[in-house]
Amino acid sequence: MAQTHRQSLLASGAVFISLAALAPGASVLGELRFYEYPPNLRAVLDFDQLAPVEISAEMIAGRLTVEAADAVIGADFQTRPVAQDPRVEIVRRGGDGSPVVLRISTGHPLVSTDQFVLRQVGDVVLTLERESALLPPAPVGALVVQEVSPEDDAPASALPLLNLPPIPVSSTLVAADVSPELADTPPVISSLPASPAPPEDQINPLALGPDALADDFETTPVRLENLPRGVEADYQAAVQDGDRRAALAAVNRWMREHPNEPRVETMVYLAAEQEHWIAREEGDAADWPGVIDNFRYALRLFPRSEWAPLAWMRIFEAQRRMGWDLEALATLERFQRAATPYSLGKIIDLRASVLADLNRAEDEIAARTELVEKDPEYPGGAQSLLRLGHLLHARGDRIRSYDAFRRSWERDRRLLLADADLLGEAAACALENNDQEWAQTLVDRLLTDFPARPDNARVMALQARLRRTQGRDSEALEIYEQMLRTYGETPQTLEAIVRLAMQGEADAEAGRLAPNVTDRAYHDPRDAYERVIRQFPSEEVAQIAFQRLGRALIASGEPEEALFVLDQMIRIHPRSPLRLDAEEMMNQALAQALSGHIDAGDAMSAVALHCESQGMQATFDLSPALQWRLAQAYAELGLREQAAAFTERLLDQWGRGAEPDLPWESVLHSHIASLRQTDRLEEALAAVDRWLSQFPQSPRRADLAYARADVLHALGRWHSCLGAIDEALALGGTADQRLEAHFLRADCTRHALGPELALPIYVEALQTFQREGRDHLTSAVPFEIVFGLADCLHQTANWDRARRVYEELIAVYPDAPERPIFDYRLAQCLAHLGRGEEARQHLGTLLTRDAGTIWGELARQMRTDVEWTRRYPSVFTPGGVTP
Repeated sequence: MAQTHRQSLLASGAVFISLAALAPGASVLGELRFYEYPPNLRAVLDFDQLAPVEISAEMIAGRLTVEAADAVIGADFQTRPVAQDPRVEIVRRGGDGSPVVLRISTGHPLVSTDQFVLRQVGDVVLTLERESALLPPAPVGALVVQEVSPEDDAPASALPLLNLPPIPVSSTLVAADVSPELADTPPVISSLPASPAPPEDQINPLALGPDALADDFETTPVRLENLPRGVEADYQAAVQDGDRRAALAAVNRWMREHPNEPRVETMVYLAAEQEHWIAREEGDAADWPGVIDNFRYALRLFPRSEWAPLAWMRIFEAQRRMGWDLEALATLERFQRAATPYSLGKIIDLRASVLADLNRAEDEIAARTELVEKDPEYPGGAQSLLRLGHLLHARGDRIRSYDAFRRSWERDRRLLLADADLLGEAAACALENNDQEWAQTLVDRLLTDFPARPDNARVMALQARLRRTQGRDSEALEIYEQMLRTYGETPQTLEAIVRLAMQGEADAEAGRLAPNVTDRAYHDPRDAYERVIRQFPSEEVAQIAFQRLGRALIASGEPEEALFVLDQMIRIHPRSPLRLDAEEMMNQALAQALSGHIDAGDAMSAVALHCESQGMQATFDLSPALQWRLAQAYAELGLREQAAAFTERLLDQWGRGAEPDLPWESVLHSHIASLRQTDRLEEALAAVDRWLSQFPQSPRRADLAYARADVLHALGRWHSCLGAIDEALALGGTADQRLEAHFLRADCTRHALGPELALPIYVEALQTFQREGRDHLTSAVPFEIVFGLADCLHQTANWDRARRVYEELIAVYPDAPERPIFDYRLAQCLAHLGRGEEARQHLGTLLTRDAGTIWGELARQMRTDVEWTRRYPSVFTPGGVTP
């Protein structure tokens, strides 16, 4: 039966797909799989009772009606994308009880690996499967679509052919294949179990197994184990002739003739490998996505095959050739997780190479570190260690870089000796890690193996550094001088400039002259550092110049300039090993500069410098004394919010038990004033209560008592404020404080008890000023007292007295913000006194000056009332009130 089935697959030149229903219990004769479009879908076509020619089954059970057929493939089918392809046509629409048949004239067999053909077939079968929900259920075979991934094992249904049980589902798709002249086209192989080990006499002694796979898979020839004798001669002849297509045809022919042969596993991989080499020969026209799909297909059929590593590597190669670096990286990661027998070091090394191409240095460092830890015997480990050392050196990690260079040297020193740049980096790391013997060896090899290098100044710098490490300072200075004479001031000679300048500083401090040195950098260190910073600020050696110049500026009394120089160093070299020292000097410089400005009485400059320091790269830790001085500077400029932030931090330190030598009463008093002026009233009240409890015997207690009354007044707590005023007055205080207390008492009384009771208190406050010889309108007496008095007189209908006070207020405070209130209330007083003409004049001024405001609108309304009063005077009497 199976032979008839296979013959039928070659009997027709076109592919027929029809909906059919089979007899219940019919045996399923075959299973065909393809893994295409999209690649994570597997479509399974199950066959039974294939007619030898027509390839469409009779509907034995659950006969399909015409209406159901049209519902599945109806008139609208012609509008679907798959129907627009000329290869697809409707052979029979039904109508006479016969099944609906689609013909797909592909020109290639259904089992071809041609992507386009399988994509079209996939469109059709998926379309039919979606619409098949309209069909009545029948116990027959069907199309199945499942989600799969490359790592999945073969599904449970992947049993040997001819032994599959019936699959009861809703509809059947029946397919047939291709014309005999296309018999050499490579098929998609049916699922088979992994092949057992072949007998010894069947192994081709000329073939090599996967263990012989070269590390450089780019040049790996086709090497196969267990090549069947039936295909050996044709295949080897084709390979020797370089005819990969003939080799592929030989493999495919053998697989069609031996579909149940256990060695089909090897042949599947061999067929995919031939497709790979064909793609290489085709160059730019190669179908690399097809190669990827072939090997993925092989991995799905035989994921545990000994040839699985070859498939993974070929997929990786194809993705790299197409520039799919991220996909290639993911392939290697899946390969590593699959735990397939293969060189772990090789996989990680390839991952690192992809990461290098992607410029992901940190990830590459992690990958190469993983390589040397997990596969220390990997043959390419020395090269990987060398690359790791270079990456770590570029990142500034000198300890790990030295370790990597040293291990690479111990495994294969030829690699390091072949590259002058890496040799120099290794020598520098050796010096920084105090390995003088190895450093001397590397420097000597640099001088002997690469004598004519254009950057030999770097080698001389290494040599001089080695002399300094060995305590031979005079020889090091001679080398530095020679560097400058030979190469001038270049990035390669910066170390010479800086080191000679440092020696000049040391000689100047010791009172020595510089013997036998003519370079001006040696005699003027500061000028040398400035030249280095100006010309080569981003060079590594420039970090020392920044640091030394900053220190020199601080020593010469220029802390502000030092601050900006050191900040520039940290911005350019954020990972500098000198950063901590630079930040410490910046703290010192900022403290000196701020103290200098404050001592000179220049609060503006001190505040401006402090604001600039907030944008610098260092973390500043100002002393409590300096913070207190800055708080006073901010308060002096009226920047109470910033002043409160400083005093709040200081008080927090005090609350935690810190007892620096600070005038804490003054700090707390300043904090309260800042909170009060920034309307943080609740915090101000809490701070006052804290102060009164902390310093009960302080001579400034009266000041804080009056401050407490002021805060309560601002919070609108009138009754509490009256009590606080009594406490404050009992403590004495200055004349101004007592006057302020009288005003607060009057205002609180007005709000809490009414204007009648507040009026005598306002009068008393005013009389107090008069007794002290002050003019209550021209002195610095709070404006609110006079205004409050006028308001009480107005509210108690003392129109004439209120009029006089408002007239005096207008005369003394003509530009006060409250001027519209004065004018409006004065007009009211005049109207109530029967002086309507004068009231109209004041209202006219108000209408002209404050038109468009609430006071202008009130004046307009009142003017109407005044006109009415003027016309009917009997309604209004002088001194009376409006009815």
